[in-house]
Amino acid sequence: MNACIRWLYLHGMQPIRNNTGGFSKSYTDKVGHTKTHHVSVGRKGSGDILACTPSGMWLEIECKNEDGKQSLDQIERQKHIEAMGGLYILARSIDDLEARKVDIIVPGRRP
Repeated sequence: MNACIRWLYLHGMQPIRNNTGGFSKSYTDKVGHTKTHHVSVGRKGSGDILACTPSGMWLEIECKNEDGKQSLDQIERQKHIEAMGGLYILARSIDDLEARKVDIIVPGRRP
């Protein structure tokens, strides 16, 4: 993921690392009851990296290792981003970004 972020910076973009998930915290209220509070962070299924391309197109990159597979939420998110005219890339390395370089950095280019 860090290599992909560096690649985007190298090509003039300002990427945002998009952390998603959640956590729970238990606490004791004023009367002595133990309660649990759950906090969700980010949008389920969204890419690991968010950016705007030089042509103004929305870009989301989902980073996976060689064996990683997209969740159903990620597949639905990809369909939505692409249907809205954005660019979604499943990246296992910067080679995947290089393969889509023209789509990403050429002004006015739409895949």
